[in-house]
Amino acid sequence: MIVVQIPEEQRARIWKYLGRHSLANRGHFDGSRKDQYIGLLGEYAVRQYLGIDVEEYRSKEGFDNGIDIITNNGMTIDVKTISSRSKIKRHHQVNIAATQKSYDVHMYVFCHHNTKNNETTICGWRSKKIFFEDAIFMPKGEKKVLDNGSVLTYRAASYDLKISQLHDIEELHKIINQ
Repeated sequence: MIVVQIPEEQRARIWKYLGRHSLANRGHFDGSRKDQYIGLLGEYAVRQYLGIDVEEYRSKEGFDNGIDIITNNGMTIDVKTISSRSKIKRHHQVNIAATQKSYDVHMYVFCHHNTKNNETTICGWRSKKIFFEDAIFMPKGEKKVLDNGSVLTYRAASYDLKISQLHDIEELHKIINQ
């Protein structure tokens, strides 16, 4: 996992951008301005690490069919970012909403943004095909006990995968820069 410190200036630019633009247009689970901000922080971190134009988000408006990044060799990436006030651990899980399974992307990159210390961690990546082969389906309403003893109730059907099952982001960097 790679921790990326996003400069305050960049965080402010993203927040200001979202004050004038909305990335929401799916019709369900569009996310608030704060949710979209967390998503763009993850996207920025991935772009920065992979050496792809970090300002590309500025051309976005509305729904992008799940495609956050298109690499020079044409691979499409959907960056999924979650946030919490705690440090991410390898036994934690990432997920994809079942409604997003049909999006035409090649791979997913998963990030975590720690709101307490403003660190964004690139947790790893997985091809779409392999993700859904290995993930566990969690129906809407399913309950899961978290590390801190709280109970998570799934608001939508989802597919979960442990972070330890993800590939290192360094591998993706090599693949797209061949």
